[in-house]
This record gives sequence, structure tokens and C-alpha cells, in this order.
Amino acid sequence: MNDEHFDRAVGRAMEQVPLPLGLAERLLATLQAADGQLAEANRPAQGSWPVEGSRPADGSRLAEKNRRVVSRRWLVPASIAAAALVAVFGWFVFRPVYPPMGYEDVIADVGDFYDQEAAAEGQPLAVVPSADFPLSSAVVTNSSTRWRPVSKLLGRSTGVAYELTSARGKRATLYVVDLNSRHRPIATNSLPSSPPNNGIFTEGRTMGAWSNGTQLYVLVVEGDDRDYRGFLRRRDHLA
Repeated sequence: MNDEHFDRAVGRAMEQVPLPLGLAERLLATLQAADGQLAEANRPAQGSWPVEGSRPADGSRLAEKNRRVVSRRWLVPASIAAAALVAVFGWFVFRPVYPPMGYEDVIADVGDFYDQEAAAEGQPLAVVPSADFPLSSAVVTNSSTRWRPVSKLLGRSTGVAYELTSARGKRATLYVVDLNSRHRPIATNSLPSSPPNNGIFTEGRTMGAWSNGTQLYVLVVEGDDRDYRGFLRRRDHLA
């Protein structure tokens, strides 16, 4: 790889790295302040040529001025490049690393999200949702099932929530998001591959989580274990 290709590759990599909020503005303010201090330092002090004969010739003064201008023109871009490299390096070294979430952590976080969510009206299954967040064959659906997009659940940028109603009139929400995320990783060995028969009951609702290896499913049912199991298909009926 020649120097030009290497510079382009480094430039593309730097553009894809998200910097902390406000870092770019702080860097520019620091560099502008440094530039002003440099200009002040290079300005001749009043009375620095007390004797007329001691002044440098006009040609010498012009050459010195041009040298300072050229030096300053190179200083700013060089300083910005150096500061950007330091920022990128620091972000990679000191960026937050989250420990993997366990099963109970997932249940607790989704429960909080469920409590705080202002659920919008969903769309019928006839309007096909994203193939990235399919409805699980392990849950019972009917003509009243609706779906809607969700965001920022478990640190994921997007996902889908399916609104369910059982034969007994109970309501539930099935959240579907990507299993893998570097922002909020999940300990996959803590998740079953199918819905647990007994959910975790808390604050009047029962919750269970599982994964198919690609997506994470979390079922939130308003009610007890009996109500929760009313949304699960019998194992011999699963596709």
C-alpha cells in the first residue's frame, strides 16, 4: 500500500469513529486560543527598536513576516491533525466497556422500558414488519395482533414490539431486538433457546426472555404465570 492509499484508509477510519459529544468544539476553541497567543508572541513589542539605525531593513522585515505567516499556516492544520489523532486514540483506549448483561438484568431493563414507554398505536400483521425482527413462532397470535417500531431498548437503536391479546382477553407485549450489540452486550449463555415455562413475576406482570441465536425476545404479560403461559404455544405445536 502506497502513502496515498494509506492516508485515505486512515482518513476513512477516522471519519467512522464517533467522538464524544462536544469534543470537536473544544478542540477548535483550544486551537483558536493557541493561534491568538502565537500571534501575540510574534508581534514586536513597542519600543523594541530604540535607535533608528537599529531597525532591520525593509527586505529583512518582509522576509521575517513571510516566514512567520508560512509557519502559522502549517501550525494550525498540523495541530488539528495531531489533536484528532490523540482524540481517536483516547476514545479507543478509554471508551466505556459494559459487562455482559445476564438474564435478570435483561428482565429488569425491559421492565423499566415497558413502564416508561408511551406506546403508539401499532399496525396489523398484514403490514409486514422488518425481517430483522420477526415474530416468534413460540407465541400465540390472532387477528388482533399489532406491531410497532421501538428504539433505544437495551441500547439498541431499533427493534419491534408486538402487541398481543390472549383468548382470555389478557394483554402482552413481545419485544424483539438484535441479540448482539457492542454497547450493551448480553451473556448469551444466560438465555434459553425457547420461552421459559415459568416467567419472572414482578409488579403485576410476568416476564420471560429467550433467543434464537440472532434475535432477543422478551415477553411481558399483564398477569400471573397462568396468563403468561396463555401466550405460549404448546411445544409440540411449534414450527
